[in-house]
Amino acid sequence: MSNDPQTPFTTKLADGAITSTVTKDLDWARHHLFLLIAVVVLAVGSVYGVESLIARRAHDSFIQQQALLAQLQKNNEQTQAASKAEIDALTAQNAQLLQQFQAAMAAMAARDAQLFKDRQEIKTLPPSQLATKWGAAANEPAPVIAGGNFEVPLPLAQKSVDALIQVPVLSKDNTDLKTSLTAETQIASNNEGKFEAEQKAHTSDSETCKQTIITKNAEIKDVKAQARKQSIIVAVVSLAVGWFLHK
Repeated sequence: MSNDPQTPFTTKLADGAITSTVTKDLDWARHHLFLLIAVVVLAVGSVYGVESLIARRAHDSFIQQQALLAQLQKNNEQTQAASKAEIDALTAQNAQLLQQFQAAMAAMAARDAQLFKDRQEIKTLPPSQLATKWGAAANEPAPVIAGGNFEVPLPLAQKSVDALIQVPVLSKDNTDLKTSLTAETQIASNNEGKFEAEQKAHTSDSETCKQTIITKNAEIKDVKAQARKQSIIVAVVSLAVGWFLHK
């Protein structure tokens, strides 16, 4: 044991220096801990603020787009229903018109066949039968046969001439009607082709709209991902700024 009378005093001074140093270190650590907490809070607050702003804007945009999509879907449903009703009505009408057309064509074919048969028969009829058929066709008394020739009453002659002058006109009308029928049939076929093309175009538009929605959803996800990346960058910059200010 030392007999130096200043040893206790020196020991007290050393203890006081150690206590002061520890206190300063604790104060420094406490100060820096608060600063570190402040920097962390700032960084987290920055990230949260940016994310909140992006989320709010994205949500507002989503609400608007959702309302627009709902309205478009409603309008599309109404349009589709109206189009279907119109298509069904036109399809039923076309079926009825087709039946009428087929019936008219069958009747025309039957009359033409009978006319051809009658005309061929006339060439082989003897005078007496020809006279009878002539009168029956004109709804007049049959002509009298005298010396192998026909003595034709005036009403029968008038009706015969009237029928004869109608033949070329009716034949030409028949030809023109058949030509017009062919043209109208082609027009109907073209209209049907146009309708089918419009259906294909509508289907293509519908598929394009669906793909547009899918693309936009992917774009939204991409924007959110980019926003999160930017938020991370902001947080890192905030930490760096806080650390720099501390320095």
